[in-house]
Amino acid sequence: KIISILPNEETTINNVKIKAVPAYNIDKIKIAYFGGGIPKYYLGGKAESFKWEEPQKGWVAISATLLRGGQSVPAPGFNESTSHFYWLYPYQPVTVIGNSIFVYNIL
Repeated sequence: KIISILPNEETTINNVKIKAVPAYNIDKIKIAYFGGGIPKYYLGGKAESFKWEEPQKGWVAISATLLRGGQSVPAPGFNESTSHFYWLYPYQPVTVIGNSIFVYNIL
């Protein structure tokens, strides 16, 4: 399943060619992404950042690395937050892009 949030029919992100098809009409999407690309560069005004610890409404895309790190139990001696995405537990993603970006539509 491919989600169409890209302005072009085909684009490349981090050397991965992505073919977008009209599947969802997404005006804005909140993105938490672990990587070197800048979502606003590729998505323009559709991409928004957000505070990870605060439950969100609407379209949300989170990379697998951040999602699993934000729903984990910290190892002994690890003193950083690992609960910033606990609020997503009740929800299932609408789709997963490239096996690594989980996309939710939270009403």
